[in-house]
Amino acid sequence: MKKITAILSAIVLIFGIGSFPAVAEETPIAVFYHTGETEGFLNTSDTAIGADIIASVVKEKKSEFPATFFFDTGDAFQGSFLVNVDSGENAVNVMNAMGYDAMTIGNHDLDYGLERTLELADNASFPILIQESAAADNPPLVSTALIERGGITVGVLGITTPAAKHKSNGGFDLDFGDISRLKDYATETAAKLRSEGADIVVLLSHIGTADSDTIKHNGNIYDIANNAKGIDLIIDGDIYVEGEAQKALTPISIAGEQGEDIGVAEVYRDANGGLSVKTSVIAKSATLSVAPDSATAQVLAACNENAERLSKNVVAISMVTLTDYEREIIRSRESVIADMVADSMRWAANSDIAFCNAGNVRGPIFEGKVTLGVISNVLPYSNIIYVADLKGSIIREVLQYSASLYGQDDGGFMQVSGVSYSFDPEKPEGERLIEVTVNGEPLEDEALYSVATFDFLALGGDGYDMLTEPFTGARAVGEGDIAAVFAEYLNQTENSLTETQNRIRIVPGGEPDKYAAVAPIFIVSCAAILAIIILFLTLGKAGNKPKRPEDKAE
Repeated sequence: MKKITAILSAIVLIFGIGSFPAVAEETPIAVFYHTGETEGFLNTSDTAIGADIIASVVKEKKSEFPATFFFDTGDAFQGSFLVNVDSGENAVNVMNAMGYDAMTIGNHDLDYGLERTLELADNASFPILIQESAAADNPPLVSTALIERGGITVGVLGITTPAAKHKSNGGFDLDFGDISRLKDYATETAAKLRSEGADIVVLLSHIGTADSDTIKHNGNIYDIANNAKGIDLIIDGDIYVEGEAQKALTPISIAGEQGEDIGVAEVYRDANGGLSVKTSVIAKSATLSVAPDSATAQVLAACNENAERLSKNVVAISMVTLTDYEREIIRSRESVIADMVADSMRWAANSDIAFCNAGNVRGPIFEGKVTLGVISNVLPYSNIIYVADLKGSIIREVLQYSASLYGQDDGGFMQVSGVSYSFDPEKPEGERLIEVTVNGEPLEDEALYSVATFDFLALGGDGYDMLTEPFTGARAVGEGDIAAVFAEYLNQTENSLTETQNRIRIVPGGEPDKYAAVAPIFIVSCAAILAIIILFLTLGKAGNKPKRPEDKAE
């Protein structure tokens, strides 16, 4: 699900000064710049502003207005090849150069495992925050920070979605609390920060809205915004907008993902001594003439060079060349390379079934040495594999939905392992599924099957909402993402495929068995008819052939 940046202006009206006391002063007492869910998109692109440009914007503001603060709301360490290639080190190095003041942990920042997250936090030149229950016994993670600049002291607390306990490799042993506890925790921590001298209390949260897939069944940021006391501003990094945004008693500032814009929150003191907040975003179009920050640009260039070097590392040997990844193939019928990706998932999870959405497989592999760069090209999205027990009825619902996507060039079309399905594309959506078998046996609706899939799908991605409940509390598989799993799987030479496995059968107009029975009869009948025609022609020619000369003499 993508953030809909086009309606951010509407959110500004809801969360901005229109909802709070009138501003008495023209100059803010503090300005907060923020990013979130950058997911390693640090280079300037058609959609991303670029880390060196963002740093330039913020540093210029800091030089003009000392009480300027710079925060990130998480999911910074994992996502693009640039940061995945060294398990987040490039992200931290660039963020250090950019001059961040604090960051809260996102669920994907824990994907490399808790130990790696702690190493990254130790290398950061800024505090990395999470709720006290998770920070306890896990230094250098901290729960709060006091930051003074330009005569203003800001008290910052960080809260990460409780869903991170089940949606990241490093979250299983952490206590994130639940949303009820977190409401009280936020109030108590805000009061503590105020007693320690904070002029402004800011919550950096990676929680999200009620419509955010990552926090379904785990509460949402409005639970805190409308119930916790003593917080002046919430900066949230996991808000996904669908339809009209909600009102909140505490103002919320958000920014687009993957560097598409920069969030801004200005805090004013009104005539009565209270605080008012105005929120906005700086779009990419407003940064086109900004010169990059030289310090950040230098570090970013080194990181790109390092990533390029590591991309050439050989990580696997492939026994086959597979090029059927093109959209017109993989999103409409079975694909050999997708079969192998799904097989690698089932192999890693030791599950009965694996589901791999077609949109996750984006490139070919070739026989011989396979580099890290090639693997990243095949599987550019750093999805983690999860496994859970699902009823057959849910599996049937998944495949029925997949069949409904046929012919729509939709990345949600499901490639599979351990299960086969057939469908009739001529039937209405929701009625297309014909037959489902698991290891050759008919699927049983009430039976339980272990199913491996990506975190993206387990969270309801691509419209698979039926998976969110059964995968709540599911466990992650192995260390690393699907690219690492697939590379390891390729080295198991006995696993190579050269052709499709009849896992997806498209049967226009009827049952597959009908065609299986009719086809041989039709072929035999045609052969018999042809033989009779040939026989008659032969006999006819025999009866009409010219007589030999000696016959004429007779």
